[in-house]
Amino acid sequence: MKVIIYAYTQRIYSSRQIAKAVRENIMFMWLAARQRPDFRTINRFRSERMKDVLETVFA
Repeated sequence: MKVIIYAYTQRIYSSRQIAKAVRENIMFMWLAARQRPDFRTINRFRSERMKDVLETVFA
């Protein structure tokens, strides 16, 4: 979740661009703890869990 929120603050909204940033950008690597989720995993997380998580975190 922190990778996605950071990506949004950097105006990166595409799951493919987020996955690319996790591979190439040191800040994204650090936030992802050197894990490399592909764009499908990021997209699935956003569509299935992100709505519920954001409501809970920012309530």
